[in-house]
Amino acid sequence: MGLIERAIDTLSFRWDEAKGISREARLPLDGKDRIKCLMRIAFGTRTLELSSQLAERAAQEQLDLLRWDDVNAIEVLRETARFYGIFVPISDRSWALVHKTLHDYLAAKFWVESGRFDPKRVSDWDARAAYAACLTADATESMLDTLRERKTLPAFAEMLSNDASFNHSRVGTALLEHYEREPHFHEYTEPNRVSVQLNQDFITIASSKFLLNIIELCIHSRSRVHDTLCAYAMDGLTQRNQRLSPKLYAKALALYGTPGFTFTVHRDHSWVNLRLRQLAPIGSMTS
Repeated sequence: MGLIERAIDTLSFRWDEAKGISREARLPLDGKDRIKCLMRIAFGTRTLELSSQLAERAAQEQLDLLRWDDVNAIEVLRETARFYGIFVPISDRSWALVHKTLHDYLAAKFWVESGRFDPKRVSDWDARAAYAACLTADATESMLDTLRERKTLPAFAEMLSNDASFNHSRVGTALLEHYEREPHFHEYTEPNRVSVQLNQDFITIASSKFLLNIIELCIHSRSRVHDTLCAYAMDGLTQRNQRLSPKLYAKALALYGTPGFTFTVHRDHSWVNLRLRQLAPIGSMTS
């Protein structure tokens, strides 16, 4: 989502920089005004394609809010299509957004900036809603809502991958509670080893801060949920060559009993082994 945002900002900047120099812009709008028109259009439709009439009406609604008089909506759309290439005519009677991700992002941005987004009123946690949550200053309530049911976990994963801002402790606790209610994972335990498999592995895409938070919540006691989430969080850290703090490692060692304790994690269609000692602070005794 961040890549999309930067790309759109770059297009807007280049438009403003170049108009009147390398192209003739007959209309007074700047780049951000044009993007706001596209945002309103995207928010008003659930399909990539829509009629010219609907597109023009949505654009005109946005133009009416601006300080310019007598700006023709269809001219704005045509000029914007030539430079941005995000929303383009596909026939005399219809227009289309070129990609679903762009559609969802623009719609989400309008949803938030217009003040209409309220996580308590979201009935369908799809990509559009997840993007909207990520665009807010605090996505905690949105993330908590998506952890209430298994079917909304993809939206939760979308928020994690797009670096939403949230209260790590509250969301981490809710994640544990979700798996306690709906244990959709497999676990096999033997002396000094635990093998775990999540049906949906999204834990390892989380930030290192959130992974450490999960470990902190899980190493107070052993259970199927604690062992599974702890294993995936540790696997995520080892992939980034990161280690536990001395205090956190001491707690993990006290719980699992030996630096050689092995976590076998199912990841990328294969099984991966990691030992607790791999997360030991540099310089600590791990034998």
